[in-house]
Amino acid sequence: MKALSLGACITFAAYIWAAVRSSGSPQADVVGSLIHLSAGWLFLSAIRSAGSAKLPIAFSQSAPSNVIDMGPYGRVRHPLYLSYSLYWLGCVIQTGSATVGIGAALLIATYVILASAEERKLLSGDLQFEYLAYRSRTGSFWPKI
Repeated sequence: MKALSLGACITFAAYIWAAVRSSGSPQADVVGSLIHLSAGWLFLSAIRSAGSAKLPIAFSQSAPSNVIDMGPYGRVRHPLYLSYSLYWLGCVIQTGSATVGIGAALLIATYVILASAEERKLLSGDLQFEYLAYRSRTGSFWPKI
């Protein structure tokens, strides 16, 4: 968890540095800002939908005690990781920085690994049949069509 936090801090610092030094296009700023707003909306919606459910912290050994399928969880299984990924994508678009792009790619890869580990826990626990049904209805990071 500390490495993930450190990676996010370094990538954010690179984003700020690139944003300050950049004379990027207004179009990239608008698109990046819209993606940031979408990421924020998704994050808040996912938190609201989780309600009082105690979601496990990244890298923890505990499995969730229930399957949340309301709000954005009704469309994707990992809306929090998706919101983080969208945020970093917005940073890359706004700055066009290779450094921010590499940091974002590493963070997003970590989110995918974490999501896979969480799914393995759910599929080997008491909620496996409920989770299998849920998984058949939803996409991992993008809604099923």
